Amino acid sequence: MLDEYIKRDDVKEFIKELINNHRYYEKSFNSGSVYSRYILNEMALYTFYDALIKYKIVLDDIYLFDEFLEQMGKIYNKLNNYDDIEIGINKLIGKMVAIKLEIKDVNDSINRKQLISYIFNKYILEGYYIHGFSTIYYDDIKEKGLIPNNYKNYYSSMKEVNKIFNKYGYNLIDKDFDSNKIYYTNY
Repeated sequence: MLDEYIKRDDVKEFIKELINNHRYYEKSFNSGSVYSRYILNEMALYTFYDALIKYKIVLDDIYLFDEFLEQMGKIYNKLNNYDDIEIGINKLIGKMVAIKLEIKDVNDSINRKQLISYIFNKYILEGYYIHGFSTIYYDDIKEKGLIPNNYKNYYSSMKEVNKIFNKYGYNLIDKDFDSNKIYYTNY
């Protein structure tokens, strides 16, 4: 899927820099970030591959890639926090989409709608499926795999919380906690 980009010499050099340069290991995470629990020295590389996948899904334009890679290098060098780097890369992808669609004024509401619709269609509707799960399940899934009937959960606690709120006329969480089903969606 990413071969045409990863085989490029400039990309290989960028990857080598991310792996070998210790300044990328010293970047921080926001306090609410859970990445640091599982990904330490690999975060620079993980973030880069995530950016490549997003680029491939949303743009996949070999002619814009040189500019994308150059700007991504600047983002990595300028910012000291991986959460900020990820935001910067997402903004960069938005700017690159504006270039691809020849949108000059991204503040114009019609252009903004066109830009957002394009990204939504490419990334969400035509993109890919993932199954997200809370990191509290990580060790169990890593050890046993994702088995819906044996999915360790805290449903009994959630039922108690729902019961308390229902007593006062509030439906806090609209989910059937009596079922151990996992649902996949396209959003």
